[in-house]
Amino acid sequence: MSYDINLFAPIPGEDPIVSAKRDAEESDLSQTLSIEAKNRNARIVSKLVTLNNSFDANELDSGTEINWQHKGCAFQLFLGESSGTLNMPYWSENQDQEIFDLIGASLKIVHEETGFLAYDPQSEELIALDGHSKISTQLFGVGVNALEKITPGRPWWKFW
Repeated sequence: MSYDINLFAPIPGEDPIVSAKRDAEESDLSQTLSIEAKNRNARIVSKLVTLNNSFDANELDSGTEINWQHKGCAFQLFLGESSGTLNMPYWSENQDQEIFDLIGASLKIVHEETGFLAYDPQSEELIALDGHSKISTQLFGVGVNALEKITPGRPWWKFW
């Protein structure tokens, strides 16, 4: 389970919320990346690694998977041809303000390179991409609490 942010290309003249909701329903993240998109994603990865050296990336046919993990905190970006996602697992360690600040800075870099806007389907709002994450820490906390209630003791992903 994760807190998800949808990244999408706005349509000129259309309400961005309408674009975001439609993109979430119609997005095809299996589309093969063009050379331009691969180059764009490489620039984004380079900027993210400069921002924080805990980023690493995997190039797939359909996009670039960018992971960040450090001291029990983690999130993942996926950048496709014309859309993407940001996923942050509901781990209690992810509630640090520092990770929300890093996510905000990361989304700003993605926006500067792609023009993508960020939509938070949990709050049904666009996220300001000025470098200050507006992800709802309150809504994230609700997800953490819900996961803790359904997985008392050892989380399902810990097999040892």
